Amino acid sequence: MEGTPEARERDDEPLRDLILRNAAALFAADGYRKTSTREIADACKVEISAVFHHFASKAEIMNTILKHDLGAAVEAAERQLAGRGSPALRLYRYLVEDLSVALRSPYAIGINATSGLLKELDFAGARARSGRLDEARSALISQGIEAGEFVEMDPGAASKAIEWTIEGSLAEAATRSMDDPDGVAHEIAGLCLRGLLVDADSIEGIRHDFPTAV
Repeated sequence: MEGTPEARERDDEPLRDLILRNAAALFAADGYRKTSTREIADACKVEISAVFHHFASKAEIMNTILKHDLGAAVEAAERQLAGRGSPALRLYRYLVEDLSVALRSPYAIGINATSGLLKELDFAGARARSGRLDEARSALISQGIEAGEFVEMDPGAASKAIEWTIEGSLAEAATRSMDDPDGVAHEIAGLCLRGLLVDADSIEGIRHDFPTAV
């Protein structure tokens, strides 16, 4: 019948992707714990057995979503940490790349959907990736402070503030379509960087030099 894995695989969107997209929307709206696997199946217009054909559990669905988004962010942050150019330029580059990818993600969920989850055993992999991301971001901020580009502050606290800004933006993005994700990414990156810079006006020079960051 229509809705089985075999039937759905003939559609434009594979069932696995459809499950992830609808699960992300439900997690963003109602939270992970309040969303049932049955609700995910209903949103996909399939039997619950079709969901379990692709994922062993609701936790596996969430882990797949988190791996998709956190993996790209970790790669971007660690690449910029080891890259060339001023720390401010590299932090800006990381922020734009992270946000551009995340704002285009069909699985954007935002911080409300993941609150408290990373402390649980089921999400140990996501917790490790989140830790690596925070470490790379904090190290970039430390480099900026040492170079005299950023004001004196706790790098860890600044990294968390950036994380909350990004997650809040993703929560908003999950509720509506976005015409210019790259433009939005630059605006949010600029907002984050202005709060760190000794000379806030230097953001224009950083934006000008943006394509040269590696």
